[in-house]
Amino acid sequence: MSVEPSTCPEAVPLGLLRRYLTAHGWRRPDTVGPALSAPPDDSGIVRTFLETRAGGRRNFDLYILSEQGADDVEILLPREQGSSDFLRRVDGAIQTLCDVEGRSPEDVISDVRAIGFDVVRSRIPDFMVQDGTIRLEVAAKYIAGVKGLLAATATTEIKPTPYFERVRPAALEYADHYCPV
Repeated sequence: MSVEPSTCPEAVPLGLLRRYLTAHGWRRPDTVGPALSAPPDDSGIVRTFLETRAGGRRNFDLYILSEQGADDVEILLPREQGSSDFLRRVDGAIQTLCDVEGRSPEDVISDVRAIGFDVVRSRIPDFMVQDGTIRLEVAAKYIAGVKGLLAATATTEIKPTPYFERVRPAALEYADHYCPV
């Protein structure tokens, strides 16, 4: 079976996946979870197993999504990328998210990878487009506007305040570097 690079578990950074789950309402319980920490008859056996493995520390984290009127959904994530079941667990987490959100793996992975970044999507209005192209003057103004937006957001990243009077020189330098016009 061949998997495209954009949909394989290696394309999903573990830290971003954790942030995505938390941002979308998944929670981590204080304990391992009812299914693992308190089975009906064998709670002592399971607790002993969990406490003795890996030097007394779990090598996974449990995330739970609870919705009223539905059973809880659980995702187990490894704590480290080097764990033996890393790929299987991340693949399972992606599949669970696809099922819960009703989306494709490509869309879920794309959103997980974008959780650590601000994403700006922009469209040129139809009236500025003629025969599938835009005029050079319009493109130059558009790029200058994007550069100004980049400098303004860089200013708020440097010093987060409710407002600022002028764009910081370091932010202008950053915008010039990534958006030369």
